[in-house]
Amino acid sequence: MLAGLGPADWQTLEEAAASGLTWSAGLHPWWVHAADDATLRDALRQLGQRLMSRGPVAIGECGLDFARARTSPARSRQHRALEAQLDMAREHEMPVVLHVVRATGAALGLVRDAALPRGGLVHGFAGPREVAMDWHRIGFCVGIGPALHRSARLRAAVSLLPRTALVVESDDADPAATLPGVVLALAALRREDPDRVARYTAANARRLFGLPGGKA
Repeated sequence: MLAGLGPADWQTLEEAAASGLTWSAGLHPWWVHAADDATLRDALRQLGQRLMSRGPVAIGECGLDFARARTSPARSRQHRALEAQLDMAREHEMPVVLHVVRATGAALGLVRDAALPRGGLVHGFAGPREVAMDWHRIGFCVGIGPALHRSARLRAAVSLLPRTALVVESDDADPAATLPGVVLALAALRREDPDRVARYTAANARRLFGLPGGKA
């Protein structure tokens, strides 16, 4: 599953899909932060056209990153961009892949109001159990990646989350080198068999993105 960050990489991802990969198209908050209003409007128009082609299986990465956007105008631009993409997700009945940094309350509020029919994934989750459950209650899984090896808070959270909340991801590292270690760490923390963890997290991802094999 490859995530798009902006218009410049959507065509590349679409071509990669020919080899059996799946992809999402969205406007990452870092991309939004660097764009002016006219560029953002044009990119949202292009995104709408991409979604009509039914190539992407999700909208994203999109979201809010208030570590990057520190002024009210910059945060407002990210807010508008995310709101527009959530509207598209509702219109096209697609899941979203969210990037959320130092903006959990704002992002949760926007997503709740959007009432998305397909939910989505909070990419690179590293928060506490309570926040993960807030997301899960509105139809989201949390993406568990290499941060599991570094974050005590995340390690405490994953042992208590329901299976249906969990998806394993490599982030931008090599999946073949990264995913087995994440699965083993997750299984140890949850005191579960690694093969079972691999099966149900993969099934969660497939179900979320509407891919075959969505049953554990």
